Amino acid sequence: MTEQKLVCLPDGCSKPVEVSDPGAMNRVILKLQQLYRASTLAGDSAAQYWADIAVNSKSPLAPLAHVPGALAVLWTPDIAPTTALTLGTAGYGFAALPKNLIHFTTRAGAAGIARTGVIREPLTTPCLTNPNREEWAPVAV
Repeated sequence: MTEQKLVCLPDGCSKPVEVSDPGAMNRVILKLQQLYRASTLAGDSAAQYWADIAVNSKSPLAPLAHVPGALAVLWTPDIAPTTALTLGTAGYGFAALPKNLIHFTTRAGAAGIARTGVIREPLTTPCLTNPNREEWAPVAV
């Protein structure tokens, strides 16, 4: 059986901390599980609190309680794993961005992006003379 180790490098330290004691590792995992459970139950309680305010309050601003309620729902026991996965992997989408990203709102940036061919000019554009019309007019190139 292989020995399991927990290795971490605290900020400002040059030497990593290694924990190989199974009892200590089990205590860390247990504390993380307890923290997760307590935080998701707090999210559930907060969601119910804001729902009660939105439904029972006589204030004209009561419907605004749906906003914090919707945020609280993201960390309830049933939804927290999906929220964690979504937020945890969100940064990976930025890996596909070019290393030397040029801002497209400047004239030089727009010209640089156009030269790469990543963004092509549209073949048609909405009719600008009457925005209510459904037809599309060809773009003059």
